[in-house]
Amino acid sequence: ALFVRLNMRLCLWRRNELSKRGRWAGIVELIGIAVVSAVFNFWLPMALPCRDVSGIVALPEVCDSPRETGPESYFCQEGQFNELANLFFVPPDRAIKSLFSRTLNMFGWSSLTGFLVVYYVLVTVTAGAKVAAGLFVPMMLIGATYGRMIGHAIASIFPGIEPPIDPSIYSLVGAAAMMAGFSRTTISLAVIIIELTANTQFLLPIMAAVMCAKWVGDAFSKSIYEELMELASITFLEHHPPKSTNNIEVHEIMQKDPVTVCQVDSIEHILSALSSEHNGFPVVTSAEGFEQTFVGMITAKQLLILLKQKCWHDPQSRSPAPPVMDYLQYIALLNQKWTLDSVRS
Repeated sequence: ALFVRLNMRLCLWRRNELSKRGRWAGIVELIGIAVVSAVFNFWLPMALPCRDVSGIVALPEVCDSPRETGPESYFCQEGQFNELANLFFVPPDRAIKSLFSRTLNMFGWSSLTGFLVVYYVLVTVTAGAKVAAGLFVPMMLIGATYGRMIGHAIASIFPGIEPPIDPSIYSLVGAAAMMAGFSRTTISLAVIIIELTANTQFLLPIMAAVMCAKWVGDAFSKSIYEELMELASITFLEHHPPKSTNNIEVHEIMQKDPVTVCQVDSIEHILSALSSEHNGFPVVTSAEGFEQTFVGMITAKQLLILLKQKCWHDPQSRSPAPPVMDYLQYIALLNQKWTLDSVRS
């Protein structure tokens, strides 16, 4: 929820302020983000010393492959590794595998905290910039880092438990919770995480974390995708009406004198209906007064297409009715922009 709020404020600033400064403003912003990211990603690992790979405590009887989850030396000597370098320098999927590795002390408090703060800020600033970038893997990486910190905290509270507490399980649950918190997906996300682990014994904590993350997120904001659609003024029908409509009655928003068209109607009346501000019209039976019955809806664009194609017929004429419009032709016409002036011309 905090990520959604911060990112929406930043996107709103980009739309209202940054867009006024020309097309190059977004490119300059992107270059600045790249420079700051490179500086932090390169120099921050220098603040931590190298450690011996032999000091890593791994849980027995696990199927991790050292080639996939083992640390890289980078600028350290052979047989040593730097914790932050194995989070910043590697691709995100490799960093996630390292956080999911069944080790007890591969990452310490300082490396996890520093990486979480810097990476969270960089992802928040980068999302919405003029670059193609997704949020699924970054959110998974942030959640995995935070979950591993929780695992370390619980392990420090209960140090004498046998077998020892595995931080990788908390990392997995944290990744699921973070992804549910920003996207508000539940069932599909839980299924994806379970398929990643191929172990159904983690189903209960993953489901609990996903649901709690969604409930907490809904209490503060909408999902990132709904917020972006609202920011872009894209029409979206939510699952539930907003709370502000709880005390609104139907007669307060309904039109008392709706503009209707009959099943069989005159061109003059249809043109009069199209001159109104409405975009859709109830179709009623030809009877007058309260005896009219609602039979369906027709949009203004559909009426304009019928008028443009001269799909009308004089019932008193002996000439045959116009042929039915081809479906593909209708779809092609429906994708065009129609106005009442273009039809009259």
